[in-house]
Amino acid sequence: MIKFSKAEMKEEFREVVYQFARSASYCLDPEAGYRLLFDRKPKSFDDVLHFMNPEVNSRTYDEPFSIDHFQATQCIEQFYDYGLLGIRCMPPVDSGGANEWTFAYGMVWDASNSFLISESCNGDPVQADKCLYAGKAFFARLVLDGGHRTYLYGDEGAPSDMLTISEVAILAGLDDRTVRNATSKSAANRLETTVVDSNIFIPREAAKAWLSTKRGFIPTRVGDDLPSIAVLNDSFIGQEEAGDYVRKTRERLNLAPKALLEKAKLNVGVKWLAQLEKGDIPHDEEMLTALGAALGLNGTLFALRMLEAKQKDDFSNLQRRIFSETNA
Repeated sequence: MIKFSKAEMKEEFREVVYQFARSASYCLDPEAGYRLLFDRKPKSFDDVLHFMNPEVNSRTYDEPFSIDHFQATQCIEQFYDYGLLGIRCMPPVDSGGANEWTFAYGMVWDASNSFLISESCNGDPVQADKCLYAGKAFFARLVLDGGHRTYLYGDEGAPSDMLTISEVAILAGLDDRTVRNATSKSAANRLETTVVDSNIFIPREAAKAWLSTKRGFIPTRVGDDLPSIAVLNDSFIGQEEAGDYVRKTRERLNLAPKALLEKAKLNVGVKWLAQLEKGDIPHDEEMLTALGAALGLNGTLFALRMLEAKQKDDFSNLQRRIFSETNA
């Protein structure tokens, strides 16, 4: 049984993003985090000082901001949709290793374990238990569905084709103790285990068989089984892929650059579209929405995907700079 809503989880992540932006101001330059969060320069340095105040958090800060345009937010939502609800509308399950999902999970783990927050910003760790729980469910389901294991902070080092007791418990909606009891030799419907380096793990097929008998387990459903899901569910890797998607879609519709801009009623030159198709996404939601509609897509969703691709590149560059500064 899922004990929290996606909205409650996102509210936790809102504080994670807020504190991540504050850490950028502390580690890079005072205005960096402010510009990242609000996508504009502060009106005065007093705004920056207020933003950096450790006694202020995302709920008490008096200037509204949204986290929906961040790529990491989309990953957190997929933690919930795929990890807890079993809805798979994303790239293939075998995409292991470092990617946007491990980056998002790392943000949450860092914020909740004081790595960036207390040491860099003199603030308190973030309570992000819901985000962490959904993230663990996400990566556990990847293994269950045949994908590569992604090794997370504090991971028990399970083999790629096996799950831990905690992972099976999360997917079953049970506590660890209940699952551990099910592994005893005297248990009815015993959960098969194996021992690797003195650690107990559950083989993938054994986990599947056992979970299928549990009321709290939600089997995975792929995107094709969910006709209500709109196009563009998958996020772009970055701006270059997003721009290439626009070019290929335009060419598939046999539209010249000028014809597409006229259809979208955009008063810009073809150079604007050429730069976009090369991977230089403009930060203009209204124009991107019109462009997406002219391509026959959901304009709002198209704009979101374009902006999150841009934001993802910015976020990745910023994270590398932060880690470089903190580890110097």
